Amino acid sequence: MTSNHLLLYRLAELMLQHEQHILPVDLLFDDEQIGDFVKSIQIDSPYQQLLLEGVLTESVNAEKLYVSYTVEGYFHFVLGEVLESKFTNFAPNDIFEFLNSNKLIGLNEGFKQFLIRRVDKNDLDILLWFIDFGVNLTNLAIDPLAHAFLLSSSSGESPSSNSISQSLFATPTENDVKLVLAIIDKLDRLQKQTVLNKILSDVLSFIEPDTPQKARLFIHSIKYLNSTDKLTRLEHLSSLNFVQNDLETVKFYQTIGSEWNALGNYSNSINSYKKALEVIDKGNAIDIEITAEINNNLGIALQHAGQLDESLKCYSKAVETYSTHFGSNYIAISTIYNNLGLVHQDKGNYDEAHKYYNLALNSDEKNYGTHHPNTATTYNNIGSLNNRQANYSEAKKYYDKALKIFLTVFGNCHEWTATLYNNIALVDLNLKCFDDAHQNYHKALNILEQLFGTNHPWYAATISNIGGVYQESGDFDKAIVYFEKGLNFKLESFGKDHPSVGISYNNIAKCYFDLQKHDLAKLNYNKALVIFTQALGEQHPHTNLVRKKLENLNSK
Repeated sequence: MTSNHLLLYRLAELMLQHEQHILPVDLLFDDEQIGDFVKSIQIDSPYQQLLLEGVLTESVNAEKLYVSYTVEGYFHFVLGEVLESKFTNFAPNDIFEFLNSNKLIGLNEGFKQFLIRRVDKNDLDILLWFIDFGVNLTNLAIDPLAHAFLLSSSSGESPSSNSISQSLFATPTENDVKLVLAIIDKLDRLQKQTVLNKILSDVLSFIEPDTPQKARLFIHSIKYLNSTDKLTRLEHLSSLNFVQNDLETVKFYQTIGSEWNALGNYSNSINSYKKALEVIDKGNAIDIEITAEINNNLGIALQHAGQLDESLKCYSKAVETYSTHFGSNYIAISTIYNNLGLVHQDKGNYDEAHKYYNLALNSDEKNYGTHHPNTATTYNNIGSLNNRQANYSEAKKYYDKALKIFLTVFGNCHEWTATLYNNIALVDLNLKCFDDAHQNYHKALNILEQLFGTNHPWYAATISNIGGVYQESGDFDKAIVYFEKGLNFKLESFGKDHPSVGISYNNIAKCYFDLQKHDLAKLNYNKALVIFTQALGEQHPHTNLVRKKLENLNSK
C-alpha cells in the first residue's frame, strides 16, 4: 500500500470509527499510521500532495481546521475497501445491524462499493442475503447486481447469468423482481442490449407471470423476440386478469400499453392505458406523477392513431395534474409541452406548435441549461417544425444545436445521435442536396447497426429513408430496392399489420406509379390501404391519402 493509499484508507477508517465525514485535523496528528504525514508541511508529503491535487479539502469552522474528501464518490470507493476489511468475519445480519446503527454520512454508498468488490471476487452471498433480508437497504443491491450480470457476459471466470438468476430466485420474492426491473431500466439506459437479452432469457426461466411485477419482466423481454413471438406473448400477457387494484397493476397496464404502441397496435395501447387509469380511479393506487405520466402516454397513443383532439385533451390533463401538485415549473411539464407542439404541428397549427416548443425550451433551459439532452430534444423538435414549414436554414441551425449536445453528452455511437443525422439528412433531401443526404443517412445507419444490428425498427426506417433519396433523385428502380429492404426488416420487427409497413408499401407504390407500372402501383397501394384502415382507422390522414391515390389510379 503506497503512502497516499494508506493515508486515504486510514482517513476513511477514522471517519467510519467517529461516524463523521469531516474530521478535525488535530485528531489525525497523534494517529500512529498517518500522524506524521498530516504534520508534515513538506510540499512532497502525502498529505500536502493530496491537498494540492484536490483529493482532500481543508476547511475552517469555529476557528478549527477540518479535512474531508473533495469528491464524495472517491470517499465512497475507499470506504468500500475499508468495509471489506472490517466485515471479514461478520455474518450478513451483523453487517445489517452495523449499517443501521452507524450514522456516517455516505455509509450506504460505501457499502454499495463493498458489495461491488465482493462481486469482483465472485462472492455473491452477502449481496443475495441483502436482496432477500435487507429490508430498507435492498435498493443498495441494484448496482452490485447489475455489475454481476455485466461481468457474467464479459468474464469466463465470473458466475453465469443463469447461475445468478437461479440463486436470485431460489426463494423468489417480489423484491427480487423489483430489483431485476430496476437493473433492466439501468442497463437499457446504458444500451447494454446483448446483456439484457441474456438476463431476461435466464430470469424468465425461473418465474411465471403470475403477479403484475413478474408479468412486467415478461413484457420487457418482448423487444428481443421475432414479430410472431412478440404478438403471441403480448396477447397472452394482455389476457391476464390481475384482481389487485394497486400501483403494480397500474404499472403493468402502463408497460403493456407502451409495447402495443411500439408495435403499432394503437387500439390495444389505448385500451391498456385506459385500464391503468381505471385502476387509479378506484382509489387504491393513487400516484399523482404516474397518473400524469399515463395521461401523457395515452396522448401519444391517440396521436399516433390520428385522434389528435383526444390526444390534446390527455396532454392538457397531464399538464394540469403536474401544475396543480408540483407547480408550473415542474420539470416533466416541458416534455408535455413538446408533445402538445407535435400535435399542433400534425394539425397544421404552426403558430401554436411554435408556442408550445418555446414554452418547452424556456423550461428546459431553466431546469437543465443549454447543454442538456432534454434541451437538445426541444431544439430537434423546433428544427422539425421549421423543416415542415420549409424554413430549411432554421431547421438546420436547430438540428446542428441538438447534434452538438448529443455528441458531447453521448458520443458518436448513440441512438439520439443517429436520430439527428436522420433529421439533418431530411433537410438535405428537401434542399435537393442528395450527396449530403446520403452521407448523413449512412452515418445514422452505421451507428444503428453498431448499436442494434440490422434487425431493428430504426435500422429499417433508415434503409427506407435512403430509398427516399433515390426516389427524389429520380432513380426509382434503386429506390424500390431500398424500400423493399426496409420493408423486409419491418416485417421481421413488427409483423405485417404495422402502420410502418403500410408506409413502405405506399412508398413502393409511388415509385411504380412514377415508372408507369400502374398495376404494381395499385397492388402496393391496396396493401397500404388495408393496413392503414385496420391499424389507424377509416378517417386517418394516411388512410385518406392512399384511398385518393387509388381512386385517381382507377379513374385512369
